[in-house]
Formats: sequence, structure tokens, C-alpha cells
Amino acid sequence: MSRVCPAEAPSLDHVVGLADQLAERTLTAIENSELTTEEVWNSPKVALILEVAQLVRDSDTEFPPAMRRLAVIGQLLVHRIDRASPSDSESRTDQPRTGSAGAPEMAA
Repeated sequence: MSRVCPAEAPSLDHVVGLADQLAERTLTAIENSELTTEEVWNSPKVALILEVAQLVRDSDTEFPPAMRRLAVIGQLLVHRIDRASPSDSESRTDQPRTGSAGAPEMAA
């Protein structure tokens, strides 16, 4: 694994911009029914977006629009899953929580 020299490291803005583009593509796939709920839930791309969301949250930067919309859709998916299996909803601890910017709040 090669290391990137700090002078060559991408800026947070660049990384967030790329994650927002990935979120936009993910939203398009969801809207076109190209991804199932399970595929979204288990997607490594969504996991990467969530990692960048943690960086955004830690830096007190505003969440970009596609990442905010994806967070809302994630909450709707959790709500739909919880409604489909009410007995499991009390035991779920992995439900996204929203922060002040409307993006998922990450556990510390």
C-alpha cells in the first residue's frame, strides 16, 4: 500500500465532493429501482459515504445535498423495515440518528 505525502493528499472538500457524487449515483439507482433495500443496506459504497459523513460531522462542515438526501432515504428505509417487523424494532440499535444538519449522526 502506497502512502500519500500530506502535500499530495486530497482536501476534505475534494473527498466530500466525490462522496456526494457517489451519493447522487446511489440515489439515482434507488429511484430507478436498480437497488433493493438490502443492497443499499449492505453496500460498500454506502459504507464509504457514511465514513465521509463522519469526517464531515467531525469537521463541522455542512453536509452536501446528495448526502443529506441519502441520509433521509436511509431513515425511511429503517422506518419501513421497523414497520415490517415490529418485534425487532425495540432491539435495533443500528438505526441512524439525525444530527442538526439532517445527516446521520454517527456513534462515537
